[in-house]
Amino acid sequence: ALVDAIDAALTKEARKADALRKEAKAAADAEAMAHRANLIFSNLYRIEDGATQISVEDWENGGEVVEITLSPKFRSAKEEADAGFKKARRLRRGSAVVEELLEASSAKSTVLEGLRGDAVDADDDALEMLEKRAAK
Repeated sequence: ALVDAIDAALTKEARKADALRKEAKAAADAEAMAHRANLIFSNLYRIEDGATQISVEDWENGGEVVEITLSPKFRSAKEEADAGFKKARRLRRGSAVVEELLEASSAKSTVLEGLRGDAVDADDDALEMLEKRAAK
């Protein structure tokens, strides 16, 4: 029973870590999102109302011309740039928290794996002690 409970906790922790890794990847995309928003914002004077695509020079990459497809869900290019900046800020703030949660999840998994190894090898008296330790 104890081993099953530990296995369930390990599975739950693995799912949590996977979700956190996905969130960390999204946070890593924040820089690209902010860069795209900056390109749109820097060229607002050139973007006509209703435009669906723009060609802009990316001076952070040697003036390379970049094609940007504008989303129809925004009323204006400025609104799209503002939304991009806002989302990038939110993702950056969350990335520090995600890293801490990933470390905590890894530490918890390590403890659970050790506990599982002890439970598999334990006799009845040791199991009782482990159950008390696991309850913490």
